[in-house]
Amino acid sequence: MFNALAIGLGMEILSGRLDAQKNAPGYQRLLDEFARHHPNFLPKTWQNLKQWFAFYNNSEDMELIFAPVLFRVNQHYTADLDEQILEELTNLVWKNKTQIELGTAWHQLINSPLNSFSKIDNLPLQQRKELLNQLKEILKRYTGDSSRTDIKEFLVQNAKELLATLKVKISSDPNPFQRQYNCILSESPGKCLPLSPD
Repeated sequence: MFNALAIGLGMEILSGRLDAQKNAPGYQRLLDEFARHHPNFLPKTWQNLKQWFAFYNNSEDMELIFAPVLFRVNQHYTADLDEQILEELTNLVWKNKTQIELGTAWHQLINSPLNSFSKIDNLPLQQRKELLNQLKEILKRYTGDSSRTDIKEFLVQNAKELLATLKVKISSDPNPFQRQYNCILSESPGKCLPLSPD
């Protein structure tokens, strides 16, 4: 998904159709992330970005240099990341409360409908194991019923530190592009990077 987005957006930038957007906040973030990912990208300007795309003007190169950057833009600049993480943690506990309390392994948990907690599922396995252990301790204080609303309320009150830690881990993951991702994760670039030339 991000590979195709990299090729399409790269060609749009190269063609000049998005020059009117170059000062938009989303595109400035894109330049920042491109510079972070490619230390030799100097000066950090729109014109230099177009020169890079002119030099790496084939689909394989464009995917290689641009797809990980777009993935990171999506990862870092999601406007409602706090709420998304809360929703994912709620889904995880709601579907798997008993399994978490029993110490069930991550791969045996229910992730249905698919991608109910995709950002959390994309963390390294060791971090997911630690998360389950922390949830197991937190859930010892749970006295509500099994409704999703009660679980979400409980997590808001009792898992503030865990939610903050998850946000840091998700937004600072150095290698997310090397793990799985899905189409749902690509919504943010569309909001951050408008494609209209005006």
